Amino acid sequence: MALLLWAWMAMNGHLDWPSKKLPSEIRIRTMTPSQLRHWSFQNSQPDQWWLSLDGVTEEIPVTVAEIERLIKTGEYALAQALHVSQAGLMNPPWIDVIMRQAVNTQPTVEAALAALALSKMAQETERVRLQAEHVRLQAECVLPSQNWTWGDLNRKMICPHCQTTGKIYIKLIKQKKGISGAKATGALLTAGFSILATGLSRKEQCTQAHCVECNSTWNF
Repeated sequence: MALLLWAWMAMNGHLDWPSKKLPSEIRIRTMTPSQLRHWSFQNSQPDQWWLSLDGVTEEIPVTVAEIERLIKTGEYALAQALHVSQAGLMNPPWIDVIMRQAVNTQPTVEAALAALALSKMAQETERVRLQAEHVRLQAECVLPSQNWTWGDLNRKMICPHCQTTGKIYIKLIKQKKGISGAKATGALLTAGFSILATGLSRKEQCTQAHCVECNSTWNF
């Protein structure tokens, strides 16, 4: 009798059937695929989503894994998802799916230190190369700005000014040495006419030295 009464009340709307509680409306309108999956698990909802790609909605619901696969193809500029439990709402909360994770473009401390170390290593390598090239050119005596102006490199000579060895160039020159005795006698005998013709000073050969370290020049 009680069973018949319960059936009659149910048929005539006097008894409420138990119903599954629907999840609350989704408030967050931007999610990653991982966040979509977490929402389904947290709300005990099936992994079923309506997916819209560039404004075109798929014909059947898809899983989060399928959403990830489609957006990773790179063929779509905009992806939006709507859980099947939210489709009946007056304003369905479509969620913008983040296509890719933001990449941190700020250099880390480790990267900055590594770049600095590489820069210093490159500078040291260049310094060693230039030093080796300078030694090679000195060995060949082909330093243009020094060899052609100051003569040949003397590797054993020491500069008396800065005490540097191996950076002195020498060459033979002629310089005036004052009045010669023969010219002075001739001037007395010719009443000075020989002075006008030849001059009183004489030229002698000597060696000129130049130090490229302290830029000193002297004759000996």
